Amino acid sequence: CREYLLNPAAKAEYDKILHAENPDLAKEESEKAKEREKLRRKNKKSEGSDFFKLIGTGILVSIPILWFTFKNGGTSSKPSVYQAQSACESAVTGILKSPSSADFGGWQRRENADGSFEISGYVDSQNSLGAMLRARFSCSVDASGSQAKITYFR
Repeated sequence: CREYLLNPAAKAEYDKILHAENPDLAKEESEKAKEREKLRRKNKKSEGSDFFKLIGTGILVSIPILWFTFKNGGTSSKPSVYQAQSACESAVTGILKSPSSADFGGWQRRENADGSFEISGYVDSQNSLGAMLRARFSCSVDASGSQAKITYFR
């Protein structure tokens, strides 16, 4: 069996003799081969259509997301109190001797009637000698535009 199955020429000769002796077997194998080829072609066609279905689904899902994102004409809304806090924190970090050692806390946030924010807190940070110091700060953040701008810092 191994002698015939591993050698393609010997297997072809064996199949030829087998089919000559059993014509019904040859017809049955031919029909099975046609079915396998038909199934292979069908699967090959569906691979492409599956790809297009996936792309179509992605587009259909993206449209509502994009619509909600840009329904305000692409303009961004005014900054939040937390964006104002981040702007204040960035300003404080910019003047520290060792910004990587900064540890902020004690946040107090207040939104004013004019749309500006009052932010205060403290920062623990190392000085140039490596000693940990605590400094209190407060800043006023104008958020009337699309970005937070510090107008006062103490």
